Amino acid sequence: MNSTRDAVSRARIKAAEYLRTSTELQPHSIESQRRSIREYADRHGFEIIRTYVDHARSGLTLAGRPGLSALLSDIAYGRCQYRAVLVYDVSRWGRFQDTDEGAHYEFLCKAMNAPVRYCAESFASDIELPALILKNLKRTIAAEYSRELSAKCFRGQKQLSKMGFRTGGTSGYGLRRMAVSADGSRTVILREGELKSISTDRIVLVPGPENEVEVVRWIFSKAADTDASCAAIAAELNQRGVPYKPECKWEKFVVDSILHNEKYAGCHVWNRSTGQLGTTRRSNPASEWIVVPDAFQPIVSRSQYEKAQRPHRKARRWTNEQLVQRLEQVKSGSAEECGPSLATLRRRLFGISFLRSARGTRPINVVTGVPDTRQRILALRNQILDELLELFRAKILEFHQPGKSRPILKLADGRMVSVIVCARLFRKTGIMRWMLRPVPSESDLITLICLEASRRIRYFLVPRVTLCRQTMICTNHRLLKTGIRLNDLTEFYDGVAAFASSSPRGGNA
Repeated sequence: MNSTRDAVSRARIKAAEYLRTSTELQPHSIESQRRSIREYADRHGFEIIRTYVDHARSGLTLAGRPGLSALLSDIAYGRCQYRAVLVYDVSRWGRFQDTDEGAHYEFLCKAMNAPVRYCAESFASDIELPALILKNLKRTIAAEYSRELSAKCFRGQKQLSKMGFRTGGTSGYGLRRMAVSADGSRTVILREGELKSISTDRIVLVPGPENEVEVVRWIFSKAADTDASCAAIAAELNQRGVPYKPECKWEKFVVDSILHNEKYAGCHVWNRSTGQLGTTRRSNPASEWIVVPDAFQPIVSRSQYEKAQRPHRKARRWTNEQLVQRLEQVKSGSAEECGPSLATLRRRLFGISFLRSARGTRPINVVTGVPDTRQRILALRNQILDELLELFRAKILEFHQPGKSRPILKLADGRMVSVIVCARLFRKTGIMRWMLRPVPSESDLITLICLEASRRIRYFLVPRVTLCRQTMICTNHRLLKTGIRLNDLTEFYDGVAAFASSSPRGGNA
C-alpha cells in the first residue's frame, strides 16, 4: 500500500502557488485562493511544494511585489524544483496596464518549463487560438477594472475635497486628524497611522496639542516679523530644545513645509499632484487644484500666513548656463554672493545626464576644485557603458528599469546586465583594495564589476551580487571567484553567453 502511495506521489507534477490580495481589507481572500488552488491541484495531478504570497500589494506593476519578484527570480535562475505555477485567475497574476507586461512575465515562466496555470479560468491551455484570444481579453479586462476603479475613486475624492474633507495623508506637525460621523454627532481623534473605523465617517483637521500649536504660531510670527531664514528658525528651535518628533531635530525643509502649507490657515488644498495607476507623480497646474477656504479651524490667521510668505518665497530657477558660469567663478575664487549655492551646483551640474551630454565637463568638487570620487566613478561608468554600446551596437541596448534613472544593459536575447564600478582605495600597507557599493534593485542581475585602476581597468563578470552592503574587496574576494575575469571589454558578450550556458543562474527575470 505504501509503495503504491509513493508511486502516485512521484507521478504528481511539482508546482508552486502564487497568491495576492490588493488591500488589507480582504482578510479571507488568501485562504479562499489557496483552497481553490489546492482543489485544482488535486484534480489535475499537481503537488504544491512552494508558496509565494503578496499580501495587500497592488497588481498594477511588478515593483513592490516581493512574492512575484521572488517567483520570477527563482524560475529565471533555475533555483526552483517545480514545473508549474498555479494562480487563482488572471487578475491575481496582475492588473498590468500594459497587457504585454503580464504576458511577458508569464512567458518567462513558460520558457523555463514552469508554465502558469489559472485555476479559476475556463481555458486550460493557451495553445489553441480561442484560448489565446480569451486570455488576452481577460488581461485587458483586469487592466480596465483598475482604470475604472481609479476614475471612480478620483471622482469620489474630488467631491469630498470640495466639501472640505481630507481624503488622505498625514495631519502634520501641530494638527491632528479627527473622524466625524455623517450627522456630525460623534467625533474621534485618530492617532498617527490609525484608520477610521466606519467607512461613512469623514476626516477633518483640528489643532493638536497646545505646545505644538504654540510652536507653529511662533514659527509664523518669526518668519513674518523678522528676516530669519528657515534654516535659522530650525537652528533656534533646536537650540531651545524644542523637539520636532521623538529623537528628531528640526530641519530647514520641515520649517519650509510648515510656512508654505495653507492648512495652518484653515484652507484645504487638494490635487496639487497626480500619480494614478502606478505612474510617476507629477505636479498639476494651479487651475486644477481644489481649494476650500475656512475648511478647518485655523492655527494662524490668513493675514499672518500671507505676511510670512513674502520673505520666504521659493528661490529662482537657475539655467544651466548660469550654473556653469557660477562654477567657473567658484574655481577662480571670484564667485558672487547672490549666485546659486554650492548645493545647487552639485545637484544640477553633476548628474548623469550632464556628464553624458555632448558638452560635459571634468567632474570636480565645487569646493576644493579636485576630482570628486563619486563623480569620477559616474564618469567612468558612463565611459564603460558607451564603449560597450559601441562595441556591440547590434546586440546591446541601454535600458532603464521602471522608476529607475540608473541605466543598465539589455542584451538581444532579453537578459539584463548591471555595471558597477568600484573606486580604488589607497591603503597604508600598499595592498590594493576597492570599495564595492551594491545596488539592491540589480542584485539578481548578471553584473559586470569594474575595478578602477590608473592604467588598466580590471573586469569581472559575476552571476549576481550577494552582498547587501558596501564592502571593501580585493581581486581574490569570494564574490569575484563566483564569476569569470575578462581581459578587456571585447570579451564581454562572449563572456555573458559562456557564463549563462555554464550556470543555471545565467538568465534574468
